[in-house]
Amino acid sequence: ENGWEPPKTWDETMALCEKAKAKDKYLFVWGKEASLYWSWLALDMAVKDAGLDVWRNIANLKEDAWSHPSVIASFEAIEDSVKQGCWIPGGEGTHYTLAQTKWSLDQQALMYSSGSWIAQEMKEVTADDFQMTAWPYPTLRSESAIPFGSVQVDPGGQYVVPAEGANTAGAMEILRAWLSKDAAAKWAETTESPSVVKDSVPADGFGSTALLSTVQVMDQAGENQHAFFLSYMDFTDLGDVLVNVFNQFLGGQISSAEALSQLQDAHDEVREDDSLIKRVWE
Repeated sequence: ENGWEPPKTWDETMALCEKAKAKDKYLFVWGKEASLYWSWLALDMAVKDAGLDVWRNIANLKEDAWSHPSVIASFEAIEDSVKQGCWIPGGEGTHYTLAQTKWSLDQQALMYSSGSWIAQEMKEVTADDFQMTAWPYPTLRSESAIPFGSVQVDPGGQYVVPAEGANTAGAMEILRAWLSKDAAAKWAETTESPSVVKDSVPADGFGSTALLSTVQVMDQAGENQHAFFLSYMDFTDLGDVLVNVFNQFLGGQISSAEALSQLQDAHDEVREDDSLIKRVWE
């Protein structure tokens, strides 16, 4: 309606923030339980800026990993956006689905950081004319080590067949049925999220702009699809740390330097815990 283009760089993002504010809208919104969704923006911009070693060092719990210049620059950029009023205030006290409703139904904010599950999660509270569309995170600068169009892609639900199960062959047959092209297509249509089965989403995306744009973003990324999630969140309190840190950070209660210091301290604690088996990411 306003002739705005989705941003590809952080400078373009901040320029869009000013345009949105002039229309009494915000650029971003967050909710307290899902504040860590915005850590993906911070990490994505840092990785695009300097390469995948930025993520590997964090994922492998390296000393001073959160002090990489690109990580610092990414957090400082987000800090500037907080100071410039680009965020709907009070996210640290707002349930995440209510925060998402301010985006999908009330359209108070232009962009939200999430995975492809967001379309179904918010289906009942999405405006009829709201064309939910996937878009890559911006780059910090116009020149970057990894191109703007690169995206984070990894399966959100993994199936496991135990090697010594009572009926391993039967379990494999169930997986074969679930992962047939017809079943995968039905799954994609129902969830509005892409399946791991190739060509299971038709050209019209079953009429879902969210699904179609997600597939298009992945296709355009080509070989620049990366899965840089932090596995230690699954069996340590690092997930809770990210939530707490980003709630304070996005709410303006702590600075980028304080946020990074807390994240590094938490990672150092996990690294020094000999009771945990560490996984090395290549």
